[in-house]
Amino acid sequence: MVKKYSFYAGAAKGDITPAEELFPIPFIGPIAIDRVCDRIYVRALMMDDGSSRILFMTLDVCILPHYKEMEKLISEETGIPQDHIFMAATHTHEVPITGAGDYLEGVTEEPKRRKWYEALLKTVLDTAKEAERNLRPARIGYGTGKSYVNANRDALPREKGGKSEIGINFERPSDKTLALVRIEDLDGKTIALIINYAVHAVVLNGCIVEGGIGLSGDLPGRTSALLEEKIDGAVVLWTSGAAGDQNPRIMGQYGIEIRDGNPYLKNLEEKGYMILDFLTAEHVEDILEVNDRIVCEEEEAEIYSAERTAVCPGRKAEKDPVSYTLRLLTVGEIAFEGISAEVVTSVGKAVREDSPYRKTILVSHACGYCGYVPDDWEYEHDAFEAEGTPVKQGYAQPAFIRGFRELFKERMGRRK
Repeated sequence: MVKKYSFYAGAAKGDITPAEELFPIPFIGPIAIDRVCDRIYVRALMMDDGSSRILFMTLDVCILPHYKEMEKLISEETGIPQDHIFMAATHTHEVPITGAGDYLEGVTEEPKRRKWYEALLKTVLDTAKEAERNLRPARIGYGTGKSYVNANRDALPREKGGKSEIGINFERPSDKTLALVRIEDLDGKTIALIINYAVHAVVLNGCIVEGGIGLSGDLPGRTSALLEEKIDGAVVLWTSGAAGDQNPRIMGQYGIEIRDGNPYLKNLEEKGYMILDFLTAEHVEDILEVNDRIVCEEEEAEIYSAERTAVCPGRKAEKDPVSYTLRLLTVGEIAFEGISAEVVTSVGKAVREDSPYRKTILVSHACGYCGYVPDDWEYEHDAFEAEGTPVKQGYAQPAFIRGFRELFKERMGRRK
């Protein structure tokens, strides 16, 4: 019997660690990234059904640098349409931020960061082409489980009179769902894993040693690297779910105190790396438990990808409307919903549960960056996520739901 949608996949990864001569690299204020604690990577997965081809990429960066430029160049190099390139940042907070001027007003590009971006871009293009060269017949499977390394961070200190601050709040929503997609070749060798989990990559946030911080992919980067050691030949793409209000349950930073009128960051310095090792080991075991239960049976998987823009009013009257990119990717019976924002748990849950696909994965920090999308509670309690959000309360969630409904309707209309 001739297969209607023969499934092919190929994966690759490329090292995007800044060159040694660039260190120290300016980070925030007087703080610089002055050493390499973990090398960082771009990871690419190309999938093909015989008539459509998509490229799924993750980068160990805080926000996607110059995303539109990258997307355009990747499309030109590979021939893949721009709306068939699904790219996401892991949102690690221990890398230089480059390209922020694309998203934030008044930000200029620092020369060292620009040099890093230029090298990064070449590696991204090379890695995409390597994934294409690695295409081979494949099959796909999906599974879910739980991981308990996250916690809601919207604390309510007694002395703040109802204003939320970053901390831990076990009474607020926290999604422990761990979603996993495995792609293997016809001999059963793993080509790639796509992991999705809702947690900020900030275990090491504020781990300052002698005035500087170390380059690291944090929990996502360490998790991918350890799994790649354990699963020979696999490329592991970790993606962030609706993690806008989710922090690791233990962190190297534990607050700020005021001394002589000046703020001082309280952190565990080098001991923070022990916490990263501990949480990574726990997270990896959770992932392997899910992976052990997955059976990759689907050798046919139709691929579809499309995009919409959700436009919402800005929070301040003088601000322009906020335009969010919504990217829908379906691979067989699995749907990926990409949003160019930091979506909080309750908003992400509402969007994901509206999907007609039972196997739906929501990916934050995808296809650009438009800041936080808080829920009503966070607006009402002036939470961290609401303090800097560009969008007016009550508009983003329904706009996302409408946008994805339109995309799914279009997808169903084209299904054969």
